[in-house]
Amino acid sequence: MSDQGTRNLGEQGFVLVWVLGSIMLLAAILTPFAIFARIHFMLAANVEESFRFDLLADGFSTLALTTLSGRGESGYPLLNGDQQACSIDGYTVLVSLQDHSGLIDLNGAPPELLALGFQAVGVDAQDVGGLAQTALAFRQVRSRSERTETPAVNLKHAPFEAVVELKAFPRLREIPTRTLQDIFTVHARQGTVSRPLARPALHRTLVNHRGGEQLDSDALFLSGTITARVEIWSSDGKLLGFSERVVSLNFESGRVAELERRGRDTGTDRPIARTNLSQCGTLLGISTLG
Repeated sequence: MSDQGTRNLGEQGFVLVWVLGSIMLLAAILTPFAIFARIHFMLAANVEESFRFDLLADGFSTLALTTLSGRGESGYPLLNGDQQACSIDGYTVLVSLQDHSGLIDLNGAPPELLALGFQAVGVDAQDVGGLAQTALAFRQVRSRSERTETPAVNLKHAPFEAVVELKAFPRLREIPTRTLQDIFTVHARQGTVSRPLARPALHRTLVNHRGGEQLDSDALFLSGTITARVEIWSSDGKLLGFSERVVSLNFESGRVAELERRGRDTGTDRPIARTNLSQCGTLLGISTLG
């Protein structure tokens, strides 16, 4: 082979190596972008799916409340926070409705009832009295010159605006927010509790209480303020949709006004396996999404 041919062959080999190197470099640069784009697309798809099912859960909660309004007080067994389950088009729908007459109002309850509420969430009996007095001071309105602070709690000296404000109390910081919301409210505006509508932990504490003052009632009375919680689960145990709202319900007109909206629980458990689920016609007023 001539020297010219050898040089041409060497040049072609160099060009080939250069092209291959350029392709490898380009692939190394583009691959992370391709992976990022795919991950972004998958996340966006999941967010969109979650958003759609959350909207569906909102709709189901409104349907459950509207269906309930037609029953009036005769529907009270559904208003004690017990979870109802039904099936619709292959999905499991869990609904719980809690009238706030079965909860302790942080702004209206006397210290004795507040103490029983703190006992119901797991605080030691010897500590609940002092904690109740702190809650009383927390909500008590005072002038600026009268305001004081304790080393443990920065007193607000104004009404509670949300149950989560109890997290300002060191003794309650480790108690899950949902546990507190199952016992307390800021929407009932009452100083007593309707025992038939109380959750089991509070109901047991009230029944076992032997104080002389009447802090709860065996009678049923409804506040019209309801926590409506809806979960939509797939057949393989995936939480698809979630809605938890505190609403004001007019039992005569069925009108629903939202007072508070709560986010998803990060520790929401997979629902207990249920067989022979009924259709959702009775609970939601519909039996299919079609």
